[in-house]
Amino acid sequence: MKTTAVVGIALIACLSSCGAFLTTGGQSEDQWEEISDFTMQPGTMNPAEAEQALNDQVPSDGQILPGSVTHRGSVTTPGGQVDFYSYRANDPEIGTQPVFCTATVANSSMSAGCGDQPPVEPAEPIQVAGESWGGRWRSADVVVQEDVARVEATAVDGTVYTITPINGFGYIEWPDERGSLELIAYDGEDSELGRAFAGLDR
Repeated sequence: MKTTAVVGIALIACLSSCGAFLTTGGQSEDQWEEISDFTMQPGTMNPAEAEQALNDQVPSDGQILPGSVTHRGSVTTPGGQVDFYSYRANDPEIGTQPVFCTATVANSSMSAGCGDQPPVEPAEPIQVAGESWGGRWRSADVVVQEDVARVEATAVDGTVYTITPINGFGYIEWPDERGSLELIAYDGEDSELGRAFAGLDR
């Protein structure tokens, strides 16, 4: 699966620099089954487990600061479970002080990004923080403001998905053939708060 980061949005929404997406292997995309609900779950790993899991997936070359890894959450997707982490790391390319990082780790790919400041609430109710595409499936990381309770994602062909975020972020995977998504953020009373787009077809 070819993947890429939407750097301009990620600079605003989550990090001051974005790392590369890397292939991690896993189940063939041909075996994935489409789902419509992406409800984020709280992280379940303790710091030691999270650090080990992240070190197994992210080629950090020992840059991750021991004891700094937090398992932020997870979600079940067509490609399997996707896990989300935050951590501190040494990165000479950014500066001499440890930087703040987040990582999204799926069975088929992972992405990580770091900056000199911790993530802040996005300026808009919903923003796309990163995307991947190139195979039979697309995926997107989204960040939302605190009052967003759910996100309705409608594909070009009319297929509707629901994202239930946790702690300001969410994630979705959908078949490439369905086209791009319009993402609409709602509060707990079903009032629309804002819109964004993912996988825009060019």
